[in-house]
Amino acid sequence: MKINRILTALAALAAATPAYGQPIYENVQCRTPNAQSDSVFGWSIDIDNDIIAATTLYTDTDHTNPNGSAYLFDASTGNVITRLIPSNGTTANDAYGYTIAINDGVVAVSALGDDEYVGAVYLFDITTGEQIHKLVPSDPYEYFGISVAISDGIVAVGADLGYNKTTRPGAVYLFDIVSGEQIAKLFANDPSDNDYFGGSVAINNGILAVGAIGDDDNGEFSGSAYLFDISTNTQLAKILPDNGKIWDRFGTSIDISNGVVAIGSELSINDFGAVYLFDASTTTQISRIAPNDLNESSAFGNQVSIDSNTIAIGARGDFVNGSYSGSTYLFDIITGDQIAKLLPSDPMENGDFGFKVAMDQGTVIASSVFANKNGTVYAFNVNSLICPPDLTSSHTLDADDVYAFINFYTAQDPIADFTNDGNFDFFDVSAFLTAFAAGCP
Repeated sequence: MKINRILTALAALAAATPAYGQPIYENVQCRTPNAQSDSVFGWSIDIDNDIIAATTLYTDTDHTNPNGSAYLFDASTGNVITRLIPSNGTTANDAYGYTIAINDGVVAVSALGDDEYVGAVYLFDITTGEQIHKLVPSDPYEYFGISVAISDGIVAVGADLGYNKTTRPGAVYLFDIVSGEQIAKLFANDPSDNDYFGGSVAINNGILAVGAIGDDDNGEFSGSAYLFDISTNTQLAKILPDNGKIWDRFGTSIDISNGVVAIGSELSINDFGAVYLFDASTTTQISRIAPNDLNESSAFGNQVSIDSNTIAIGARGDFVNGSYSGSTYLFDIITGDQIAKLLPSDPMENGDFGFKVAMDQGTVIASSVFANKNGTVYAFNVNSLICPPDLTSSHTLDADDVYAFINFYTAQDPIADFTNDGNFDFFDVSAFLTAFAAGCP
């Protein structure tokens, strides 16, 4: 259809009827296929190219046997693709499934309790589900696998309880994803006891970001973060927030993408929580995100995940649907504006929704580890929220989106109320065309 015909068809639509906002609920739920025996499903989650990776931590409902499981799911259907099983199996107290990451065609699953809590990380091929490598540190430190990230052909593994038996600031190990060989072992330039350096890690475009919630530059457990060049294994910078104080736990979560570092501080701002954004090149603080509808102990920022110009943020302690029911927020990184608040369609008190959060290509996943008896992972298609004219969620703006707008407008669907004024009129048509012409990130 030529653009003049599109304009004519759109301009011909006129109405002035009220519209009402719709709650942002999930499109798909994922549940462990072994619901009678597995527990706290969604303990760790990640997503890449419409494949959800998720774990359980326990194989018994009384939580005394941390020997979990790892699965891959189809993000569009919630169906199980495969279960990831180490070639040598797992044993009681291995804590297999403590952390999971997926990228570059590989899934990494940590077993924090392996070898009496030295820890290990298993790498699997996404396509076949077969184990590729078992990663172990070159020296036996504690809690290897507390955090895992994959990018740029590198697997980063945090060991936040240290590099020797008396002082325990923490360390991060780098491995080659193809060979499984250890490349480097990184420490902060200013290590001190119980920094918990490596409790959170992220990699993007040659830069490793590391959280250290126990660092005390701004008081006990105020926290800090570090940036490293993974080509030279050198520290680039140490990051602190503009208002850090005792027990903020700055560095609880961390992500880096498109030159922006996002750092969660789950007890910041009077225990409500906050997320800080920094320029990765200059380490200048860009903004501080803290919604105005939080309660004390919301733990806002317990999880962060960047996708293009959007950030998903977990608030597992939010009281929105009862005590500790939890929520997940979407914010625009550039403007700092809140885009949406995501909630499960079946919320429950003490469900901890937003316990873990991940985002990729317009899909947000968030886990509620106590929902539906054994935990649930919820998937939200938010492409129409972060790129409103992409009404077909195809990640491409084309004539199909125009046709979709016409159909939604005709049906008086709230998604076509582009001016958010409760009316359907030519101003919505104009707003859609303006957004369509501007394109999406």
